[in-house]
This record gives sequence, C-alpha cells and structure tokens, in this order.
Amino acid sequence: MLNFITDLTFNWLKYAKQNTKLWLSCLLLSIPLCLILNISNIHSQFLSADYTAINNIHNIKQVYLSDTQNDLPVDEYIFDEITVLHPDLVGVFERSIDLSLKLSVNHDSEAVKVSFISGGYKQLGIIPALGSFEQLDYPKQGSAISAAISYSFWHTHFKGVTDIIGKQLVVNNKSINIVAVMPKEFKSFKRAYEPKLVIPYSQLKRILPQESNLTPDTFTYILGNVKNKTLFLNLLNKHLQNEMFIFDNTELKFSDGIGVNPTHFNKIIKRLNLLQLLYYILLSFSFIAFCAFYCAESIKKQQEETIRKLCGANNTHIFVQQIIDIVLTSLLLIIVMCVFYPLSDSISAILLPSLNQQSSSFSLFTLAVFYIVIITCLSALNYFQRKWIHSSVGRGQSATTSEKIQVFSLLSLLTSLAITSVYISSLVIYSQINLNNKNVGFVADNILIASFSFPQSPSEAFNANNSAQQLIQQLNSLPIIEEVSLSSAPPLSKRSGFSSWYTVTGQAISAGKNASTASHRVSPQYFKTIGAKLISGQSVQWQQYQKVVVNKALWDQYFASTELSQAYLLAQFDTGKVKHKVVGVVNDIYNEGADTPVQPTVYSVISALTGFETIIIKTHAPITQVEKELQKAVKALSVNFNDLSLTPLSSLVKNEQAPRNALLVITVVCSSILLLSAFLYNYSSIKQLTAKSSTELALRRAMGARSYQICYLFLKLFFTAFVITHIAIIALFFTQHKKLQTFLFHQSVFDLSTILTVHLVILLVVVCIIAIEIKKTLSNSWNNLT
Repeated sequence: MLNFITDLTFNWLKYAKQNTKLWLSCLLLSIPLCLILNISNIHSQFLSADYTAINNIHNIKQVYLSDTQNDLPVDEYIFDEITVLHPDLVGVFERSIDLSLKLSVNHDSEAVKVSFISGGYKQLGIIPALGSFEQLDYPKQGSAISAAISYSFWHTHFKGVTDIIGKQLVVNNKSINIVAVMPKEFKSFKRAYEPKLVIPYSQLKRILPQESNLTPDTFTYILGNVKNKTLFLNLLNKHLQNEMFIFDNTELKFSDGIGVNPTHFNKIIKRLNLLQLLYYILLSFSFIAFCAFYCAESIKKQQEETIRKLCGANNTHIFVQQIIDIVLTSLLLIIVMCVFYPLSDSISAILLPSLNQQSSSFSLFTLAVFYIVIITCLSALNYFQRKWIHSSVGRGQSATTSEKIQVFSLLSLLTSLAITSVYISSLVIYSQINLNNKNVGFVADNILIASFSFPQSPSEAFNANNSAQQLIQQLNSLPIIEEVSLSSAPPLSKRSGFSSWYTVTGQAISAGKNASTASHRVSPQYFKTIGAKLISGQSVQWQQYQKVVVNKALWDQYFASTELSQAYLLAQFDTGKVKHKVVGVVNDIYNEGADTPVQPTVYSVISALTGFETIIIKTHAPITQVEKELQKAVKALSVNFNDLSLTPLSSLVKNEQAPRNALLVITVVCSSILLLSAFLYNYSSIKQLTAKSSTELALRRAMGARSYQICYLFLKLFFTAFVITHIAIIALFFTQHKKLQTFLFHQSVFDLSTILTVHLVILLVVVCIIAIEIKKTLSNSWNNLT
C-alpha cells in the first residue's frame, strides 16, 4: 500500500507540474483569501483598544456627539445627566497636548507629551507603581497642580529613585508636583500617543489659560458596565431630546475605536469595509471559478477511475487516489497562500498609510483551520460530483445531460457574478474619480508651506505690535515670491485652533453647548494665495480685529436666510462676549482631505506673531532658493523662530490622495482580474464541452442542421441557466444595495447606462465564445465521424 500511495503521489506531482490551469486557479483563489485575512487582521487591530494596565477594558466606552458635519466631545452637563440616570457610570474627559518642560527653573526647556484626564483610574484598574492617584482623581480647589509621570520618564530623568514623590517640575512656566508614577505596563490613554505626564483635566485651564474648556480634540469616555450599547444610546438620546431639548439633528454615539478620533476612525473603517467588499466579491468569483475548474478536472478523473476499475483497481484504491488528490490540492493552495501573503501586507500599507501596522503573519493554527476547511470543501465537491454527474468513456462518447447542466450552471453563475461584480466595481471607480475630482477649496500648485518650531513658553513668543504685517511686507519685497500670507491652520497641515463662537441669539456654533468652533487666524491675502474662492463679501484686513470671514458650511447652517450686511457673531472672552461683523463667506476649504466633512470655521485676522503661524508662499522659484531668502527675512524679525522647514502643498495633497488612488487601482485590478478570468474560464469550459460533444455536433451537421441552429441549442441551455441564476443574484443585490450606497460619493447605486453596457459587453463576449467554438468544431466535423 505504501508503494501504491507513493506512486499516486508522484503521479499527482507530475500532473500538477504540467497543469497550468491548476496553478492559475489556486493563485486566483489564494489572492482574495490572503487579502481578506490581512484586512481582517488590520481591522481587528484597529478596533482593539490600544490601552495597557487596564484590567477591565470592557468597562470603557468612547462616546461622542455627532451631527451631519462634526464629531465632537460630550459636554459636561450631558455627563451630569447621564450620572443622574445611571449613578454607576462615570464620564471622563481626556486631552493630549505637547507642552514645554523644565526639570527645574535652571534647566533648559524640552518638549513633553502631556495627557489631561479627569480621572477614572480605579474603574480602569490602573494601579500606580509609586505614590497615589488620589490628588489626580479628586484635585482640591486652589491646590497645587499635581501630575503623575510615566514609568519610562521616571527612569530616564530620575534614574528610578523612590523619593520622587513631592518633587516639582515646571510645565509652561507652571510649577507641578509629582504625586505618582504610572505603572510599567501603562502605555497611553490615546492610540499612538505615549504621555510622559498625566495631569487632572480640571487643571488644564491653569496651565493653558487661553484655551477653551472643551475643544473638538478632547476625547470623552463613559466608564462602567453598559450591557446593551444600542438600547442604552436609544433611550439616552430620546431622554436628552424630549426632556432637555438640547439636540438638533445630533445624537450621542459610541465609537468602536477607543483612543482614536471618531472622524478619523470612521474614515479608516469605511476604507477597510470597502476593501473587504471588493475582496469578498473577488473571493466569491474566484471560488466559483475554482469549483468550475475542479469539476471539469473531476470529469476527467472519473473517466480515469473507470478505466482503472476495468484494469483491476478496487474501491479502496480509488478512494485512496481521491484522498491523495484532495489532500495535495489543498496543500498546494495553502502553499500558494503562504507565498502570496507577504505581498498583501505591502498592498495594505499602501492603501492605509495612516495605520501603524503590526506583524500580521498568520499562525500555524490559522493555517491548520484553512487547511481543514479547504479539504472539507473539496471532499464535499468531490462527493456530489460523483453522485450527480455521470460521464461516459470510449470512442463514441459525448457530453451527458448532467455534464451539460453542470457546465452551463457554473458558467451562468460565473457570468452572473462577473456582471454584478464588474458593475459594483464600476460604481466604486466612478465614486473614487468623483472624490478625487472634488473641489477641495484650494489650489496646491506652486504653493509652499513654511513652518517653524514653536516657542517653548509664552514669554519667548514674539508679540510686538504689527509683527505679522511687518513679516508679510518684508516677504512681499522679495522678487522670487509672487504672493505670501499667514495662517494658523493651512490646508492638510493637521493643525487646529478652537474658540467659542455664538450667534447673536446665543446659539453656540457647535453641536454642543460648550464645545468650541474651529477658529483659524489668517492674513488678509490668505484666500487669494491658496486660491480659495470668496462666495460673497471680502477678506479680513489688518487691524480689523472685530471682523471675520466664515466658511460656507457655517453660513449655510446658521445664516442661510440672512443678508451678509446683517450677519454677526459673538466671541467669548474672559471679559464677556464681543460682537464681530461677518464681512465675507469663503468656499469650504477641506483641511483634512476630500473625504472628511468640513467643520464650520471662523477666520479672523492675525494680530501678532506668536510662533504658531505658518507662512504660505506662492512662487515658481526653486525651494532651496526660497528657503535661503526666507531664513534671512525671518531672522531679521526675530531670532526665536527656528527649525525652518518648507513643504510643497502639492506633496501634502499627493500623500492625502494616495490611499484613494490606491483604492482606485485595486478596484480596477479586481475588475480586470474578474473579466479576464471569466472569459478564460468560459473559453476553457466551452472548448471542453464542444470537444466532448464533437461527435454529436458532427451528426447534427450531417443530418442537415444549420450552424446557427446548433449554436441556438447550446445558447438556449446557457441562457436558461443564466436567467435563473441572474435573477437570484439580482435579488440578492437588491436586498443589500443600501449598504453599497455608503461607499459611493455622488454616484447612484442604479446607473442604467452602466447596467446595460456591462450586461451587453459580457454577454456578447460569452455568446461569441460559444459561437466560435461550435463553428471551429463543425468545420472539422468530417473528422469526428470517421
């Protein structure tokens, strides 16, 4: 028996070595399997909480307030209401900021990552390595500012000495007491941000008095056991809307991506889900194609088995042969997957550059599971093939009715899937093209972004009167510069600024009562420099500190029926609210990219340089020449602005568009693979069927049948199976089409011209393949009758 098994194994290896279709089928099936496995791994990593030293991670939920344009943190009064309804739940605020640190007054400044958090250490199961969190959880009014330092900071700056508690640090010129050391396992309250200091959120205002109480970059969490998240949010939103009258087209939501900005998280998840959709479509098609190939090969093997039985082989020998074939075919598919999988990592890195991917190689357990599943599928396919499909052997053999039904059923399913898949891919392609062609509100050509290192403390900032105007005048005198302006948050810079703005009726320009509005400070020529279009009115001017420009998103939401001459906003200051005149409306500028909603934004004039500004330069000169001239101009104004760096705005746009372009390329590749494979498998199967039916076709021709009549017999069988299959596929598409709409931008799910084009092209090609193969067989019919 061992020799018999060895002989069968070597025979299979010879068969596999020469069978190009086998390798192609395995490759076609392994590609989507690897891509789906890779994307699923990234999906699970991205959804997983990036916390450490938290024992009861299931008790933390990131919550935010969502409307049509913004994802904002939850206001404190909403947390108060939640606590009244659910006393066992705790609301937590967290904000991460880079600040300046001095180990003592005499030390030099250095940048330090700081997390301001309102508490919840006990609920999260975080136990300090040294000291106590009591003063962080319950800071007393007027007490000294307290902080916990990270374990790495403790060892790096203090060599791990145990008498660290009570020592002081200087953060932004404020003295801070060290009251605890975070545990060694603790990493972060926020993904990809490892703080060195943890300070109570209530003391943020004392360190940064110019900051608002609640800004959109604040994260909010609910700590406690929420058993049914959907029911909890439905009841809570209904209560807040009916009892407190505080929401207007907004609702509270939980984010699955704990420690990630909800807007950013939803954008990444949408891309991941779109990729999964494309890969699952490819997998469905590849699986049917693999089944079509395997069934065709099974017919040949059935004939071989019949001959072997006539030569003396018993049922055991035949069974062993089938088992060896299934086991080795499954093993080949697993080997191809292992070879291709590393490439899927590279593809995902291109598509999702914003994710810091971890090692995503699959384990031996995963391989074993895949191997068992593949063996099970092939065994089932092999069993039903031999039970339902009957094949004849001999010189006068012809395709049996069961073989014809099998071939045309698989071909119709393959063709139907190809039509549906190519149509969906076409919609995605149109959507991505629409998104890439979307007007982002600025022109990136010949624009340079000049940034500087920030002053380490407010005392080092350059706050002389008219300093911003002086810098612009100095730069305008340079012949290589065509236009120049300043901005605190230029396009795609990932900078942000927030202030509290209200309408004259007291309505906050925000989804919540206390969350701040995006507020950018610009110079008068900013919109002209970046090519942003003023819809109405004019830009801000120097010295006009009580005049502002708003973007279209803000105007449409709060001033839709107002004349520009009657439009005013109120800005919140320590002394009260100050009235500002809206002098212009600018087209929306997409600061984070085309597929991120625009926030209502207020633009005010820059009063003086503080080091947080960015210079926007329009020029055709080389970047090195511009950098030299800029260095001289800035140093002449102030020596505090260091680390000058220039970045072409076009390169930022290119980086922002890279994932969308990669999605577009992947979609085109998937569609191409589907079409090519569909035509190849149609051609191969029809050629096999016509060759096996050659005697039958020759007899029909000899009896006087015309070529078109013979073609009609084949086409009738094909279209009968196709109509039945296609109706089922279309019905499935109709039940799921709403899910597809979420991935489309300015593109309808039902595009009649595309539907007709895809159907006509693919069906016409299939009909041509059938007609050509039958014509070729009939042209040689005399040979099939000898």
